Amino acid sequence: MSPHAPPASSVTPILFGALLAGCTAGNRPGSPEELARFEPSPPEIVDVMLDVAKIQKSDIVYDLGCGDGRIVIAAAKKHGARGVGLDIDPALIERARENAKKEGVEQLVAFREEDILQADYSEATVVMLFLSERGNAKLAERLRTTLGAGTRIVSHCHAMEGWAPEKEVRTFANGKEHTVYLWTIRPAKLPENLAPFVPSPMPVVTRMLDMAKVTKDDLVYDLGCGDGRIVVEAAKRYGARGVGIDYDMKRIEEAKDRAAREGVSDRVEFRHADILEADFSDATVVTLYLLPSSNERLRPKLEALRPGTRIVANDYGIGDWEPLEKDRVWVHERGHWVYLWKVGEKSPSK
Repeated sequence: MSPHAPPASSVTPILFGALLAGCTAGNRPGSPEELARFEPSPPEIVDVMLDVAKIQKSDIVYDLGCGDGRIVIAAAKKHGARGVGLDIDPALIERARENAKKEGVEQLVAFREEDILQADYSEATVVMLFLSERGNAKLAERLRTTLGAGTRIVSHCHAMEGWAPEKEVRTFANGKEHTVYLWTIRPAKLPENLAPFVPSPMPVVTRMLDMAKVTKDDLVYDLGCGDGRIVVEAAKRYGARGVGIDYDMKRIEEAKDRAAREGVSDRVEFRHADILEADFSDATVVTLYLLPSSNERLRPKLEALRPGTRIVANDYGIGDWEPLEKDRVWVHERGHWVYLWKVGEKSPSK
């Protein structure tokens, strides 16, 4: 997904009290990384941010580093939008909740004490920022890859390095200029669907991992991971680390939920990416349940992996690449073939 858009700008002079030296970053011992000191945006700037984002009643507005909650509260009060504020400071979260109650919008907004570098805000239709330049830089990749097409991102004070803003609104106070930036996440060219989502039955998953002789020292990649069951099982059963890659964000969210339920979130991760473009060169085990043509297209990348890397596939082989081993697993009267290859090793029949 790319937020790049042809730049346009407008200048809107607004008078407000001089800002203090906000937009700087600090750290508190023992806390998540603090990406900006608390410096509330003046009400006039909040209005500009809401106007630039074209807030509607149907929007879900996330303020990352929400402070006292004024931005999402204003979005709820003025536009009827729902809002979520995230901040690492529990005192500010409590103050934001009190402010929402005073303004009568507590049914529309929520405030959570969370690290914004780890939080899930994929449901947002608008994301608001008043962080440091470093804070924006640290969030940029998560914003780019997790937000849906059409999501608007509005930042007060700092741009995003390498992102061309769709709009810039400049404001002035006491001879000092401040800028509000807008970007919109643009639809990406979707990766090809290399297989329909059909989860491998758990007896097949078990056989795949057993055939690969997975151990706690392995890094297991599942290409087209679906609901994440293979890497989750590798972590749960053998203590291995795992990475699942899928182009479908819904599947990625299901996989993350599964990992959390099974208590292995610390050992696995899931990436929203095109497996034809993804880097899995550090894998020691690769698992596949794709279409035959998809397996063949991946073959050059698979053969380029480190010697000894094990590759296991369900149902379909990899072109004319002879497997070292194959076995049939019966599930509800259907036989699933499971195949094993090792990079750099030839089948004994060759």
